[in-house]
Amino acid sequence: MAHRIHLRGPWDYEWLEGPHPLASSIGAAVKPELLLPDHRLRMPADWFEAFGAVTGTVRFRRRFHAPTGLGPNDRVCLVCDGLSGTGTITVNSKPVGPAQQHEPIEITARLQRFNELLIELTVTAPDAQGRGGLWGPVALEIHAVE
Repeated sequence: MAHRIHLRGPWDYEWLEGPHPLASSIGAAVKPELLLPDHRLRMPADWFEAFGAVTGTVRFRRRFHAPTGLGPNDRVCLVCDGLSGTGTITVNSKPVGPAQQHEPIEITARLQRFNELLIELTVTAPDAQGRGGLWGPVALEIHAVE
């Protein structure tokens, strides 16, 4: 059984490609309470509820401390429970894999005392359920390997 640490709360975001969302382009479905000052976003957040009908590439950044009490046989994985779009995941400046929903990515060897997670996503259209971006929780899963 895995122990989960959810990486909720405010994440930094930076537009890399595409138009930056402006008040005039925001649709009726937007939830302005998701957008915080200084390019921060309350996560998890559906792309289209946060940015409106704007598409492009955004880099999401979340800093976190390494989990404490890890044993020599414990493994730490990163899991994205709700993700639509294409992109890459980087931990502490090293790519760890493509951005994929529900596919755990082991990051144990990459962890430091203080860590930086980057998820760079390109969203060009909503998925079949009308969502996009990091609409579900992102979490660290700690697995005890016997």
